[in-house]
Amino acid sequence: MLRALRTSRIVGNGVLSKRAEARLCETTGAAHALLTPNATQALELFLHVPDPRDPSDDPRPLVGPGDEVILPSFSYVSMANAVCARGARPVFCEIERETLGLDPASVRAAITERTKLVMPVHYGGMACDLPALLELCREHDLVLFEDAAQAIGSRFQGQHLGTFGAGACLSFHATKNVVCGEGGALLLSDHAAMRTVEIAHEKGTNRSAFLRGEVDKYTWVGTGGSYVLSDALAALLDVQLERLDELTARRREIWDLYQAGTDWIEEKGSAFRCTPRADCEHNAHIWWMVTESQALADRIIDGLRRAGVQATFHYQALHASPFARQHLGTADLDLPLTTQVSDCIVRLPLSSRMNRKKAETVLRALKGVV
Repeated sequence: MLRALRTSRIVGNGVLSKRAEARLCETTGAAHALLTPNATQALELFLHVPDPRDPSDDPRPLVGPGDEVILPSFSYVSMANAVCARGARPVFCEIERETLGLDPASVRAAITERTKLVMPVHYGGMACDLPALLELCREHDLVLFEDAAQAIGSRFQGQHLGTFGAGACLSFHATKNVVCGEGGALLLSDHAAMRTVEIAHEKGTNRSAFLRGEVDKYTWVGTGGSYVLSDALAALLDVQLERLDELTARRREIWDLYQAGTDWIEEKGSAFRCTPRADCEHNAHIWWMVTESQALADRIIDGLRRAGVQATFHYQALHASPFARQHLGTADLDLPLTTQVSDCIVRLPLSSRMNRKKAETVLRALKGVV
């Protein structure tokens, strides 16, 4: 960061940004990576990609007015906002109990002739049912985009999450495993898609081609926005990425302590806990449990906070939100597991700054409250 400041290289797409993007490709195995101010804008960038099913010389964008995009209702609002901004309709589906990832059976039931895109979330850095979702997309000629915002460092069958579909977003927000205050990245597998997206990334210009020496001047060649991350933040991110294995190992130690120390609550039938699927090496972003009732979840969170432990809830179901009910007609949509998770999830504090002693204190406080 000091090098960026001393040389006044603090705008985006400079040497330090390119170095961090190269490290991201090396870390994840992605063909291409573009840094963005946040994961939301990475997702918005992806929606500029031409529809691979359009055979014309000037293909339409992947998603537009009248199209439908399938996503979990238990998710952050950014996904739905990005879809609505393109004039498309988010279609909310159920999640699976083990990982809180998108349920393939619910997806199958929601597919229509208008469906263009399926967007699963790797919640807590744990792989959703990728084999089933990828098979559904192949069967119905759909594109899969992974919300891997929480999944840096997570792998399924040895492959980094975010590299299974046509694209993915990562987040480097201050709440994530690897941080630069605010920041994100778009991962892409296709070179032609990258050429389109880099234009949108640089305000609709061919500045990236200019920086590579491919054109003498750059100009307005397409639609886009201001999606570039400052080199100063990229410098901070690059150091964090270099420490990824160390930071992940610290979190895994705490996650494993929580998992081993809470068997009793599941045995009592008071809650169910996260269950990573086989062949998933997760990054321990979140440890969660879902209680049998909202009253119990509220009592646990309140009791832990009184004991000095900052336990929290998480996403509120999007299909039950005021906006979705009013503008998307979801008032009668029944997603019982999503509703229970939204009402009853409890997350214990977890970060790379914690040690075993702090984690054991949390577990004692949890047992005392329950």
